[in-house]
Amino acid sequence: MLLEKAVFTSTRSQRVAGYHLVNKSALISDDIAQILCRWSPSHDSLMDSNQNASSINFFPVIDNLFAVSRTVLGGPEYSGRGGLQTVTFLALATADQLRRYGNDTIALTRIAMRRGDMCFVDGSFSNSPIELPEHHTTVENIPSRLQYLPLLDETIELVAGGHQVALVGVRQPLKAMQSIIHRLPIEHRTAFSFTTGLKPSSQRPFSVHIAQSADIDTRAYFSRKAIRVVNAETAQVQI
Repeated sequence: MLLEKAVFTSTRSQRVAGYHLVNKSALISDDIAQILCRWSPSHDSLMDSNQNASSINFFPVIDNLFAVSRTVLGGPEYSGRGGLQTVTFLALATADQLRRYGNDTIALTRIAMRRGDMCFVDGSFSNSPIELPEHHTTVENIPSRLQYLPLLDETIELVAGGHQVALVGVRQPLKAMQSIIHRLPIEHRTAFSFTTGLKPSSQRPFSVHIAQSADIDTRAYFSRKAIRVVNAETAQVQI
């Protein structure tokens, strides 16, 4: 199956400078492109400052269309302001396409990466759609230690109640998020947006934030925005 794709990062061209969609496949309309830009992060937006840091993110675009994205650090900022550019690879999938992958967006991202998409290959960005197998059967990721489950279930219950939630203090955010996905019935797995490593922002109102840690400013933001915090640190477990 084919997924339309785009790349959002910071470059300078004859037409535009700064963060924008530097590439997109042909069937992405201007209206959809604007939505992708709004949800895509700019400079210094990853919680982890490590050069190998990454985040997998998921959000709705329009009816029956969703975006799965992966944010990483790229080369030096062209502007000379210091630091590395933030690069976000985006893939668009319909509800039917996600169902073929058990609505497991993290598994879909990993398969795309193994096939050379949603990651750096030769430093260039192709605008060809992502080609994936028509179907995939996910191996369910069940936590090996049962004390993890109350934290995951508390997160799920809060989201089901209409709250935005931050699960903070987890050692492996990606594994924790996939465990949450696998705790849900397949039909409920696309009902909420999530990020496994982006800083919170009013431009990106994710339902679930997963974070290894949260500094004072981040916790203050969670409080101001009434984002409920599930604290794995105080629970004394390591997910």
